[in-house]
Amino acid sequence: GTPDRYREAARRAVAAAAFRAAFPQAPPGEIQWQALAGDGSARRWYRLACGPHRLVAVDHGIRPSPAVGEADAFVAIGAHLQARGVPVPRIFRHDAFAGLVVEEDLGDVSLQAHLQGRGPAERRRCYAEVMDLVARMSLRGGEGFDPAWTWQTPRYDAAVILERECRYFRQAFLKEFDRAKRYD
Repeated sequence: GTPDRYREAARRAVAAAAFRAAFPQAPPGEIQWQALAGDGSARRWYRLACGPHRLVAVDHGIRPSPAVGEADAFVAIGAHLQARGVPVPRIFRHDAFAGLVVEEDLGDVSLQAHLQGRGPAERRRCYAEVMDLVARMSLRGGEGFDPAWTWQTPRYDAAVILERECRYFRQAFLKEFDRAKRYD
């Protein structure tokens, strides 16, 4: 077959297995894939629906080499954080070669949307809760963390932020914004 045919077969198999794992009492049915807005990367996100049940799929793309791929890192780090008690979406199924991961759907209300229209006291309370979660993730997530799980680099440090994140922002947003502005 072709990579596209493999990906389509993997999408069907992984989604069906994830729904069986997440909702074992639910009868099988047709799974609908709805594209979600991106997150500033090349990953593609989908909301999967089967009757009243919902899951989220992330597509990292087919792994280009035998080395650790982005989906491998996503699954390994997600499983580690969950085992350490960090509240992250539960991963139900994945196909590392296809780059597909299907996980719990936590909804689509962002912190920004949640805080709109709320008073200063409520915003402070929410931000304090978020910062407590960030601290818990950093402390508990660091315990027993294996850098071999990572995809691009073993550490997320200043060099990665400057080299990967800032360069990506400059390329994906500023240059594209400037290009779009010239065509107005």
